[in-house]
Amino acid sequence: MDDIAIYRERARNVLMVHCGACHYPQPIGSNPKVLQIYNLAEPDWASRLSDKQLQNLVSRLKDRSKMTAAELKEVVPKNMPVPQRPKKDEVEALEIYVTQELLNRLH
Repeated sequence: MDDIAIYRERARNVLMVHCGACHYPQPIGSNPKVLQIYNLAEPDWASRLSDKQLQNLVSRLKDRSKMTAAELKEVVPKNMPVPQRPKKDEVEALEIYVTQELLNRLH
């Protein structure tokens, strides 16, 4: 496994916890429009994201790290577990992946 694949998998693990309620296919209630943006079940889940969308992933995760439990509850679908606020190391793992992915796209 190359470095970018390792970074991508770490980022996927973080996003599964904090974004998987919408961006991972669920048996009931999946939103196809959301899954078209990115689908964490796909091996190369970030391939359809533009550079700006990748950068927005980091911003959104950082925003969630400042949310209260009540605010977090508002961003997940009803009847889905509310994740904890993202930890600093989770945000950093996503930042590393996004940086590496953007550099990889230049080559």
